[in-house]
Amino acid sequence: MSGSEDDSQRTFGIYESFGTAGLLSAAAIYMVFIEEDYRAAGFLTVISYGMALILSFGLKEVKAIQKDKKISFGHSFTVLKETLFNRRLLFLVAGIALFREVNQTITVFFNQLQYTKAGMSVKLISGVYILMTLSGLVSVFSARLTKKLKPRFFGTMLFAACAFSCLLLAFTRNPFISVLGVLFIRVCFSLLSPLGAELQNKAITTSDRATALSMSTMIMDLLAVFTNLVFGKLADFDLSTAMCFGGFLCIVGIGLYWNGLKRT
Repeated sequence: MSGSEDDSQRTFGIYESFGTAGLLSAAAIYMVFIEEDYRAAGFLTVISYGMALILSFGLKEVKAIQKDKKISFGHSFTVLKETLFNRRLLFLVAGIALFREVNQTITVFFNQLQYTKAGMSVKLISGVYILMTLSGLVSVFSARLTKKLKPRFFGTMLFAACAFSCLLLAFTRNPFISVLGVLFIRVCFSLLSPLGAELQNKAITTSDRATALSMSTMIMDLLAVFTNLVFGKLADFDLSTAMCFGGFLCIVGIGLYWNGLKRT
């Protein structure tokens, strides 16, 4: 909200890429310099938070529309009602939430199960983890690709690629294909995330954008509760079935995404 409105997707992409770069830098520093020195780790944590605090003073102030407006429970309820009746926002939030949970579940929780099923060693799995983390840097290209391919086609392509990757993982025991499938899901979500944030930001109609975004996050978290329960139950039964469910969620996500774009 403190950046240029026309350049927000590019800003979201850079923000996520910097987050990934920070994670990689922290891991490298811990591995090379800190190792088991927890006092040094604690000290560097304090330093990094202090630097973040100092850098935050360089942010542009968000323009207040009504400075004397008091935030109350009634006001929050009004914003929630506006959000729930904003069908464009709800469709976008639901579609992106399904994609987010597929990405989170498969690339964080099911990936090791898939790699083990494919017969990969622990050392090889560790190397793949580094590759997956690095792949998050592609989010910086989201705005450029969206401009060339347009939001509808680009978003649909990412949802479809994720669905295909889920089905690929469901029916393979090949290590290379397993890594490729998980990598595709990670890359697709990294590219969709800035676009999704941009579309949600534009879909908000209330002047209290911060509260509306919080409500959207709450809705996404509620959907996550449902998908996580189903994913867990299916994985207990059969990992391939859980992967197929991920593909199904992506296909449903395409329909929700299209409905959200229809109301632009």
